[in-house]
Amino acid sequence: MKRSIAVVVGAAVAVALSGCSPAEAGDASAFPMSRGSELCAPVEAGGRLFIGDVLPTTAGDLIVRDVQLIRADGLSVVESYVISNQGGIMAAEYPPAIPELESRVPAQGAKVSEGAPLSVAVVVERGDAPGHAEGIRVVYEIAGVESAAIGGVHYDLVDHCP
Repeated sequence: MKRSIAVVVGAAVAVALSGCSPAEAGDASAFPMSRGSELCAPVEAGGRLFIGDVLPTTAGDLIVRDVQLIRADGLSVVESYVISNQGGIMAAEYPPAIPELESRVPAQGAKVSEGAPLSVAVVVERGDAPGHAEGIRVVYEIAGVESAAIGGVHYDLVDHCP
């Protein structure tokens, strides 16, 4: 299996992602090694990848109810986690070998304190065809009211990135 995957923690640290163009120099709104808000990762059929995003902080303690992929095609969620770092995991090879994931806790039922960043990491599995998702949605509850936060990165898991 030949893969070159990016590990991005926050918006400042990156390892080369095969075939994907780096963000425009000085563009703070884009994660490095992505194409705007789209991440391309070469993953074989049946392969797994950690993907993730940082979602807005909330104005109250929350309980995570569910983590879902938005308009997923050819991808399925295997596991989902909340991570306690200040940045996010944009993509990491599976199984992970990075310290930021050592403190992960299963997302469902996880409690996140008011003002803490809501970073999620999701293990996705690619089907036979190339996979795509338009982001990650986290369904959560604050004081008995259910809401959702949506990440802004689109994910493409393909045989070869353009």
